[in-house]
Amino acid sequence: MTQVVKIEGMKCDGCVKAVTEAFKNVAGVKSVQVDLAKKQATVEGNVDSAALAASLKETSYRVVEA
Repeated sequence: MTQVVKIEGMKCDGCVKAVTEAFKNVAGVKSVQVDLAKKQATVEGNVDSAALAASLKETSYRVVEA
């Protein structure tokens, strides 16, 4: 399953790396592509957006609900 999630708080390549690593550590995620310009991530795998949002809990980024 592919899902696109909007992410608030990203400003640089370091942000992209941090979000990518956080999402990769979520069970069920197969791949992650983070787009800084669009402020979103495309996630492949069997995972829900609540789990992705929870993975960013300790960061300055957050998943924005559509």
